Amino acid sequence: MSNDIAPGERSAWIQLIVAVIGWLVYATVVLIGRGSAPLAEAAYAVPLLVTAAAVIVVSLALHAALGAFGGTRDERDLLIEKWAERIGHAFAVLGAVAALSLALAEAAHFWIANAITIGLVASLVFASVARIWAYRKGFDPTW
Repeated sequence: MSNDIAPGERSAWIQLIVAVIGWLVYATVVLIGRGSAPLAEAAYAVPLLVTAAAVIVVSLALHAALGAFGGTRDERDLLIEKWAERIGHAFAVLGAVAALSLALAEAAHFWIANAITIGLVASLVFASVARIWAYRKGFDPTW
């Protein structure tokens, strides 16, 4: 990535790419590992925890290696971050509400865990896209 990219945008790209690849790896491992068993009976806990840990470690390593931690942040950067995080939090809440609904309906743990996971991944993806959009297309703080 070019050095002329703001650290906030660089961080958003890292977050977006790592979250999508992490979720795809997790989904692939679960789908392949289930064999012919029903999806709700798939062994998901270990792949989910390992993938989540790997996403955190890889994200931190890439942030450090690509300089996404450094640089000066001005008021615009802080407003963009706050705006994008609000968008991301909405999807995390939707995932939590879906998981709560599934728990109340006494659904299998697989579906509850994956509702939370999809909500968190969607949160990362949409917050990253919003941040990238704001840096690339401009940002109006009155939004």
